[in-house]
Amino acid sequence: IGALAGVNAGTLNNINVKIKSSNINIAKATIYLGGVCGVNNSGEIKNIYTSGKLDINNLFNNTDGTKALIGGLFGENNTEIDLEFKLFGGSKLQIFEDNYNSSITINVVGDKNNTQPIYIGGAIGYTNNRAAGILTNNKINVTELNTSKRIIVGGVIGYALSAIDYCFFSGSLLCKNSNIVGG
Repeated sequence: IGALAGVNAGTLNNINVKIKSSNINIAKATIYLGGVCGVNNSGEIKNIYTSGKLDINNLFNNTDGTKALIGGLFGENNTEIDLEFKLFGGSKLQIFEDNYNSSITINVVGDKNNTQPIYIGGAIGYTNNRAAGILTNNKINVTELNTSKRIIVGGVIGYALSAIDYCFFSGSLLCKNSNIVGG
């Protein structure tokens, strides 16, 4: 599920997604949820931005092999994301036109009986490729989840199988009953 596309396999350029409100109820299904695209498979990505609020309720109430990948930009990413940005004036970050950015509030309320893996990231829930130059300013709140399975929350990326370079997170993480949390 994504505001722009469920699955992307092409160019994303000059995208500005503003989510005014959402109230998503998910049960008994694998979910790939992103502010822009549920799954990003390939293509060039430039100047992409999301803002707003994702409210996800009743996340899972079963044990049939489902999973959830949730991110401010992409639920799952399968291609390299590389942004070149420059630092000026010591610690001041100057943002240029080729910039990924997520400024979103993600609220997840799960089922206490859930036994399925959940990956939540301010920009990307799960990636199996290098991510670089992603800037996020997010609020992520996760509550009412069973910790018998992996519940992994990250300010930029929830779960990465490859390198993360020069990514920045500001905002807040409030995670009750989550296994692993990192900014």
